Amino acid sequence: MAVVERLKAEQALAADDNQRLSRELDAMRARLADGESLSSELASLKQERDVIRARVGEMLDQLDALNL
Repeated sequence: MAVVERLKAEQALAADDNQRLSRELDAMRARLADGESLSSELASLKQERDVIRARVGEMLDQLDALNL
C-alpha cells in the first residue's frame, strides 16, 4: 500500500512539474514570437535607413554640382 501511495504522490508531483513546464514553454514561445517580430522590424528599419542614406547622398551630390 505504501508503494501505491508513493507512486500517487510522485505522479502528482510529475503532473505539477508538467503544468509548470508547459507554462514556461508558452512564455518562451511568446518571447520568441516577440523577438522574431522585433527582428523583422529591425530589418525593415535598416532597409529604410539605407534608402534614406542613398537619397541624402544623391542630394549632397546635387548640391556639390550646384556649387560649380
